[in-house]
Amino acid sequence: MKAQTLVSGVTASALVAVGIAGAVWWFSPTHQAQLAVINVLNDPDSAKFRNLVVYENGDTVCGEVAAKNGFGAYLGYATFIVRYGAVFDIDNLATGDKPATIACSLTKLKASYPAKEAPTN
Repeated sequence: MKAQTLVSGVTASALVAVGIAGAVWWFSPTHQAQLAVINVLNDPDSAKFRNLVVYENGDTVCGEVAAKNGFGAYLGYATFIVRYGAVFDIDNLATGDKPATIACSLTKLKASYPAKEAPTN
């Protein structure tokens, strides 16, 4: 009886840990960015993400997404930037326009330099 109670307690603890981890993942900046990008795709179920990077305390996420176009074909990975939970820009692989690549590069450059402190009197 004690062994069965121990196993039940361990199982319950594992389920709670998995539930908490799942909740943390659901509200993570990267998952919220993926949801925002999926909402603007022609075929959301085909989305494949890679190279997700979080900047500015989670307010900005840059990454790459590949998804099927209207003809059902993958064109490749396009860079995207999501700011404050909304898609700010996605590169256009068909035209070669790369505004998201530029925005992510500037965000990365800004993040690599420490903020200057205000002078004290």
